[in-house]
Amino acid sequence: MGFALTVLYTVLAIFSPDQFGREWSSAHLLTVIGVLALVVSLPTMLTHRQLDRSVQTYLLVGFTGAICLSWIAHGWFGGAVQGAERFLANAFIFFLVAANVTTARRLRILALAIVCACLVVAMEGTFSYFLDPGNRFVLHRAAFANEEIVRTFLQIRGVGFLNDPNDFGQVLLMALPLAFFSWRQGRGLSNFFWVFLPSALLLWGIYLTHSRGSMVGLLVIVVMAVRTRLPRSASVALVALLMIVLLGTGFTSGRSISIDQGSDRFEAWSTGLQLFKRAPVFGVGFGAFTDFNEITAHNSIVLCLAELGLVGTTFWVAMLVTTVMGLIRLMERAKNSSPATGPPDAPGSTSAQSDLPGKTFLPSHWIAALRLSMVSFIVTSWFLSRSYTFSLYLFLGLSTAAIAMQRPAVRRRERGKWVLVTLLTEGLAILAVYSFVRIRWAFL
Repeated sequence: MGFALTVLYTVLAIFSPDQFGREWSSAHLLTVIGVLALVVSLPTMLTHRQLDRSVQTYLLVGFTGAICLSWIAHGWFGGAVQGAERFLANAFIFFLVAANVTTARRLRILALAIVCACLVVAMEGTFSYFLDPGNRFVLHRAAFANEEIVRTFLQIRGVGFLNDPNDFGQVLLMALPLAFFSWRQGRGLSNFFWVFLPSALLLWGIYLTHSRGSMVGLLVIVVMAVRTRLPRSASVALVALLMIVLLGTGFTSGRSISIDQGSDRFEAWSTGLQLFKRAPVFGVGFGAFTDFNEITAHNSIVLCLAELGLVGTTFWVAMLVTTVMGLIRLMERAKNSSPATGPPDAPGSTSAQSDLPGKTFLPSHWIAALRLSMVSFIVTSWFLSRSYTFSLYLFLGLSTAAIAMQRPAVRRRERGKWVLVTLLTEGLAILAVYSFVRIRWAFL
């Protein structure tokens, strides 16, 4: 029951009841289903070891604490309560998924439910784009040159937390690898209808968002997908050709990708660094960035640094690092072990092996798909302020569940490794932001 409600909650969150009218929005349907799912899942959360042995669980609790501390440090205890409520409204999907997705079959069901939900919204946006541009699924944007409007263009979007085309493009890109959960070796016709056709429709939806960040993210996951199958020179040539094709077919709707085009974002980054210098430990307060700047940070690391300081940013980076490292470890384990038969719902797949007898075996291409989804978020979040978004914690929950199915608690030696990688990644990210800002001001 808890798993069924989790799937329902996830699908409805992507659809957003708001699109069906104000009466659905005012009914607080998502809140009711979410609370019910949480109540039903509590026994599983308290008795099942999957949450308990996942380091991401403790890091998320620590990150929530950092959100509270960001306001307590400034003497506003009410802000701590409000911040925790706002954040957990998005982040509690992590606990639902990590607690209820306990088998390979459940992991596949939820992954494909996400793909199907994204496909439906993408098709709604596509039909609106060509048949009803005035629909709420289409955003009319203006392109500027020398502070003057030179033309307008259309972008498709979702509703609710996906009402920004960049957010929508990011989620479609993260859902794209999950379509390969339906891949079956030697099943050409089945793969066409259940893998390649949905993937093509998702790619078309990503194209119609005309999101430049999504284009960059797509290029990155193409590189990661082909780099082990093609020589390096062929991989570089393929990516270069793909970029030319994407730009030539209007993927960015004629907008260039340059330092000059992103001037407002670099100004936001500069403001974020100044706020970080002002309150380096706990930040200026959760949700307070726009109190100091007209637009948000347009970079998830900058947003964390400014609002939550080093404490919150370290927890946030650690969640991403431990998840990606865990998925990479499982992929390496699959390569070093002998091929095995996958679970009953994925015949013919090579499965990652488990350290312990009786552990769930997951097909290695599932793990690769989850890693690509996480990489998609990391790349696109460099251009978006999505540190607290629902989609991140949904995919973190999926990946955490997959990791927990196949290995025991993190060993002390591994813990020391991810701590070092987290600190190194955080330091390099801060240095990269600072360098980009300095380069930008050098061109003025």
